[in-house]
Amino acid sequence: MGTKVVCWNIARINDPWRELAEMDADVALLQEAGKVPEDVASEVEIGPPEHWDSHCWNSEWYKDRLPFLLDRWPMVVKLSDRVEVEWFKQVSPIKATAEDEIAVSGIGTIAAARIIPRDDEPFIAVSMYVCPLDRPTPNRPRTTEILRRICASDHLGPVRIHR
Repeated sequence: MGTKVVCWNIARINDPWRELAEMDADVALLQEAGKVPEDVASEVEIGPPEHWDSHCWNSEWYKDRLPFLLDRWPMVVKLSDRVEVEWFKQVSPIKATAEDEIAVSGIGTIAAARIIPRDDEPFIAVSMYVCPLDRPTPNRPRTTEILRRICASDHLGPVRIHR
């Protein structure tokens, strides 16, 4: 059967969390996740705060510069018992990383985890939050097209990005 992965920008809305809890998916790659509603918190696993919460590192830095980014963190979410998830902690790129860390230049912009399916090969899943501040030109495609190229994977099948 393969691992079912959902990728979704849920725009800090609670109803998508409820839909995820009802789906027959194994993993969700979320953007603008916000807080998990209390009524579904026991049905999903979001990993330790060091995996997704930018407040752990740079709230003071972001506070006056980019306050709108503080609650838009991406997450890798475990939705079923068919997989195990080993979440990576985000660390600054200026140090060597441990086995459970990922070096990122903008802490809070990505979340990554090792996904270990019961009946398949392990793989790395990454959820990215990209603020599309750029405008496409003939030589520079839209952010969504860049993400489609990055995310395309034989393991996950075709990638569809909906607006």
